[in-house]
Amino acid sequence: MNYRNTFIVAACAATTCLFNSLSAFGVEAETIEAIEVVGHHNSLLITAEIDLSQSSTPDMRGQLQTLPGLHINGNGAISGVLQYRGLFGDRMRINIDGAEIAGAGPNAMDSPLSHVMGTLYQQVTLHQGIAPVSVGAETIAGALEVDEYQFAMNSQDTWQTQGGLTGQVSHNDNRAISALLFSSANNRYISVSADVQKAENYVSGDGDIVPSTFYERAAIKLKAGLQHAQHRFDITLGKRDTNASGTPALAMDILFVDALWYRLSHQYQYNDQWLVQTQMFGNHNEHDMNNFTLRTAPMPTMFRLNAVTSNALGIESKAMYEVANKEFEIGAEVFQRDHSSFISNPNNSQFFINNFNDIERDRISAYIQYSQNLATWDWEAGVRLSQVNQKTQAVSTNMAMMNPNVKALQSNFNNAERDLDFSLIDVVTKVNIPLDKNMTVHLSAGVKERAPTYSELFTWFPLGVSAGLADGRNYIGNLELDKETAYKLDVGLTMSDVDWSFVSRVFYSQIDDYIVGMPSTNISANNIAMMNGIPNPLQWNNTDATLAGFDTHMAIQLTNHWALHSTIEYVRGKYTSSDSLNQSMEQDLYRLAPLTGSVRVVYGFDKWQWQVNLRAVAAQNKVAEGQNETPTSGYGLLNTSIEYDLNEQLSFTLLAENLFDKQYADHLAGINRVREASIPVGAKLPGAGRNIGLFARYQF
Repeated sequence: MNYRNTFIVAACAATTCLFNSLSAFGVEAETIEAIEVVGHHNSLLITAEIDLSQSSTPDMRGQLQTLPGLHINGNGAISGVLQYRGLFGDRMRINIDGAEIAGAGPNAMDSPLSHVMGTLYQQVTLHQGIAPVSVGAETIAGALEVDEYQFAMNSQDTWQTQGGLTGQVSHNDNRAISALLFSSANNRYISVSADVQKAENYVSGDGDIVPSTFYERAAIKLKAGLQHAQHRFDITLGKRDTNASGTPALAMDILFVDALWYRLSHQYQYNDQWLVQTQMFGNHNEHDMNNFTLRTAPMPTMFRLNAVTSNALGIESKAMYEVANKEFEIGAEVFQRDHSSFISNPNNSQFFINNFNDIERDRISAYIQYSQNLATWDWEAGVRLSQVNQKTQAVSTNMAMMNPNVKALQSNFNNAERDLDFSLIDVVTKVNIPLDKNMTVHLSAGVKERAPTYSELFTWFPLGVSAGLADGRNYIGNLELDKETAYKLDVGLTMSDVDWSFVSRVFYSQIDDYIVGMPSTNISANNIAMMNGIPNPLQWNNTDATLAGFDTHMAIQLTNHWALHSTIEYVRGKYTSSDSLNQSMEQDLYRLAPLTGSVRVVYGFDKWQWQVNLRAVAAQNKVAEGQNETPTSGYGLLNTSIEYDLNEQLSFTLLAENLFDKQYADHLAGINRVREASIPVGAKLPGAGRNIGLFARYQF
């Protein structure tokens, strides 16, 4: 599984994709960063930028967290689960290179963020607020898209090349990251992008080595396309090989994840008004994890190896009509995925749990969306209908022969109805009302629905399978689950002038049949827990939940050389549950980001740029006791960087993170599950101490 045997970078010539300036504050073209956040209808961040050199994280989580409302649940250095306004996991849609990714790991070890390539020329689109129906189905939380720029082609015979190299090293964890983009185009193009990433365990501010924070992985992606008359064809083939990598908040570490994904797309420009796009996409993942190779091993009878696989295949097509001030879009999608998981013990050839046996999850979806810009206001409305079918084969384990409780779980599951259907509807309406040339009010309302995940339905034996929840509890599925229905409201205000902008939004979500783990009433599952001396498992159940909060972003160009950016955000979430007397109680939702604010000051002069970033995080005392969540203290971090552009091609950035070596624990970091480490089991994982890094970028 060593990436050195599979990672071969072919030299192909470069792209004509040149960056256009996003900044509304007079930033010159040569200072435009490699990652761009663009706005869509009703977006807050129309001209925001994030920069690869401003964080040492391998999956862009450090940069993404600068955007209002976005946070990362950190189960491992490369196993980050994206959270938006308090909702995370499968409630958040993440498209990579234009399509959905189906990970193999039932605990999100290979989350969608792990498929992001750390190369130049990435475009990041955050659909602020309520995601439009056109972005995809099951988007209760929202949607984020990460794409390499679409390579521009021309009619000339001469091939034009462009590309770049980046490299980064940092001292805290001996991190080394490098990336390449190299391509060439005329009326057709071919390109290669790649990255290699490796790090050891990082050290906290108090000098403790934080276990299982090491990683080693590499990726390569090939793209090609051609333009002929009104037709454009693109093909993408990507591969990421992850080798030994830790996940300290989970019960196992990654032995390997071999991920392959592909895209084949066609675009037809019928005339100036009509555009038709069709793509086929899919991915295949193989993933092994265990609890004994990369961390202190338990007793031999408790060795566990989990081998999982997943496949996904989809096709979608959409037609877009645009004339004058009107846009119309209609589309349909079919997305099929399957999952399997088999648990064994290498010390006992008889032991096995056929955990997920050939699960199939199929979704058919269609939508229609219309928008119009009027003289005094503009609006957008859309409807999406989806049908989700989920089914699984019978399950088995050797323990059923010797344990009547296990036998009861197996028999009850195999004899139950395991072919389930869910009908979903999404409705979204957005209105933008300019009050004057400098002020606009944004109003959005919508209904969003999501079907249960396969793990929420089909986890028949109590295990720590929680799709990345990482609360240390065992879970059992529920074949009686209903779909989630979210009623969402979003109200915002944008104010701007030549040298400043201010955007703020408040939001509210009422989620009916919210799926959450509640104390199990399954006698067999509870007996198994009692026999093993552990707490009773939680079972996925439907309840009601509410989330409310706000996020703001401000940018000011103070002088020709000085600029200031600030963000503040807050979310509060609760769900209702019943006790043994059937009395209704409100409880806080699990793993919600506390009140967070940041201030970034930028000074630019000639070839130099200096940035200082202060991030302040309040204490979080609103915790989910059912998931054994504990409060965390507030903290503040100071990061700074100095960038020097040697010329138009070559630049260097000296980065200092956590400059004052602060000992802190992020509330979303999870708890340590690694025994015999300097961090006690069950303690919140601390963040990294002071880290000094150097980032270099060469573009041609």
